[in-house]
Amino acid sequence: MGSQKHFEKLVDTFVTCLNQQSFEPKRAQEIPAELRGPTCQSMADWFDWKIVPSASNSWIAPLEQKLPAIHLLLKP
Repeated sequence: MGSQKHFEKLVDTFVTCLNQQSFEPKRAQEIPAELRGPTCQSMADWFDWKIVPSASNSWIAPLEQKLPAIHLLLKP
């Protein structure tokens, strides 16, 4: 079993790896404002984007409750 710090570092490494790739630009209504980067140079009204932490994900706690094995691994 790993510690919560271990899993947080693993997730951070995974997200960093994903963010180094180029995600396809999307329209503003398809991307939460906190994920939007600069506008895409080749398409007006489209945004580049990346994964960033967000405190407004109210769906996380109910999801964790549905995944008890993961929830147990993350207990301090």
